[in-house]
Formats: sequence, structure tokens, C-alpha cells
Amino acid sequence: MTGLNVLDYIRKVLYSVAHFVGGVITGMVSRANPILAVLMFTVLIIYELDEDWHLNDNAYKDIFEYMVGLYGSALVYLYFRGVV
Repeated sequence: MTGLNVLDYIRKVLYSVAHFVGGVITGMVSRANPILAVLMFTVLIIYELDEDWHLNDNAYKDIFEYMVGLYGSALVYLYFRGVV
């Protein structure tokens, strides 16, 4: 793997982690401020759809990573509440 390929791979991994963490943060915020969580979710979706429209970069992958973080934080919350 060349240096440029390694940097590109690291960039992709960091973007994936950022989307996941964004979902987790949205999930945590929803407990304290549900309106802010809805706003965060809406802004992400609008941004990703606009990016996909202009760049054709398969934004569904970014939305999926965000969703995994969001659902993961919901499962952790439910686990600690004794629901799951």
C-alpha cells in the first residue's frame, strides 16, 4: 500500500467513526433535549442528501454509520434502564 492509499484509508475510517460518534451524540442529546436531537438528525440528513446529489458519493453509507451510532446509543440506554 502506498502512502497516499494509507492516508485515504485513514481518512475514510475517520469519517466513518465521525458519523458513528455523531449518531451516539444525537442519541445522548435526545434524553436532555429531544428537539435538538431532531434538529441534529434533520441537518445531517439534509447535508448528506445534498452531498450525494452534488458528488454522487453514496451518502447512504454515511447515514447508515450515523444510524448504527444512534441505535447503539439507544440500546445502551435501554440496557441501563433495565428494559433490554
